Amino acid sequence: MNEKIATLVYTYGLKNGGDMAINLGAIQVLQDAGYTVHAISLFDKSHIEFKISNKYLNTYNDIKLFSSPFTLNREGNRKQKIKTTVHGILTTLGLTRASKGLIQQISQSDIVVFNGGNLLRAKGLSDYARLRALMYPLKIALKYKTPYIIFPQSASKIDIIGKLMISKYLKRSDNVFTREEISYNYLKDRFNLKNIKPSIDLAFFIQSNKKNGIKKSGIDRIAITVRAQSVGDLTEFDGNKYNSIKEHIKHTVKNLAKDKNEIYIVAQTKKDIQISRDIYSELNKDERIFYIEEQDPMNLIRFYSECNLVIGMRLHSLILSLLSGTPVVGYFDKSWGFKNPGVMDMFQMPYYYLEENSNLDQISLTAEDLLKNENMHKQKINELITLNKDQLITFIK
Repeated sequence: MNEKIATLVYTYGLKNGGDMAINLGAIQVLQDAGYTVHAISLFDKSHIEFKISNKYLNTYNDIKLFSSPFTLNREGNRKQKIKTTVHGILTTLGLTRASKGLIQQISQSDIVVFNGGNLLRAKGLSDYARLRALMYPLKIALKYKTPYIIFPQSASKIDIIGKLMISKYLKRSDNVFTREEISYNYLKDRFNLKNIKPSIDLAFFIQSNKKNGIKKSGIDRIAITVRAQSVGDLTEFDGNKYNSIKEHIKHTVKNLAKDKNEIYIVAQTKKDIQISRDIYSELNKDERIFYIEEQDPMNLIRFYSECNLVIGMRLHSLILSLLSGTPVVGYFDKSWGFKNPGVMDMFQMPYYYLEENSNLDQISLTAEDLLKNENMHKQKINELITLNKDQLITFIK
């Protein structure tokens, strides 16, 4: 029997535990569907994140990881960024060695899979440049008649230029999957799609080889993740919003740090470390409050399984918690798009917005209510995960 090759574009790095969780879920689904997985990294082979993610992914899965034809990371000085931009343009024109390698890989694949995430957004020049690079593998797939699918996505606002850039690639995909209903309805109406199907975030499909932890008897462990970044983590929020987040989280921690509760402030993304440390440093005199840094999604799943509740500003802290059977409360900025309310609505979990924080006690009151009914959601969560994974595999086999 000939092996079937699925080329996954692009895989993310380990700086963000949620991004790596998407990788693991995508690879798991493809392997369960009978494919050998070849993956194109978001990073070129000279980048440290390529080396780290290659080692990490092959700890859990047998895959081949190839270098990105672009330098898609947002680092470097102005001169380096100009050089990166010029190289990217030449690559999309098929004029670099990297583009020729990608063409060979895609043309020899049985299927190309556009990785899941929050990639379908466009309202400015930086988004247009990003989309041009992201859609390049799909452009190659169309040229060489390699079938492709788009794994579960969320969307934010897509302006008319963005619509013109990606409409063809959405409509000519074998299937377009979304990870929540709000994005499903938005993309279906915005592009008049007939090939779109609802699903859930790929991180839900991880099969952890680490057993869930054991909850402490008589102690409620509550984890909190904090975020102060714009959509796509492009920039940090301004001082007023940054400080507002700090004060609201501190207020919530103080409300919950009582009796035998243990409160853990968790930085599961490197860009969240500073604000998480800032909050902890102002609260660490209380021996019931702890701080941890962890970007490994497998370790996070185990840790969240040991919690009785997670309050999250990072969506994947909530997803990995739900995966391990732990109830959650969301706290979001509206600019982060449809993904957050969409996922929370699907699993019937409560959430609040930064813009509506007039009642500072609301999150802690909701958390206390969930702690009293901790186990009532587990069966529904497991049923949703099994149903959506089976459906996704059926469409890609």
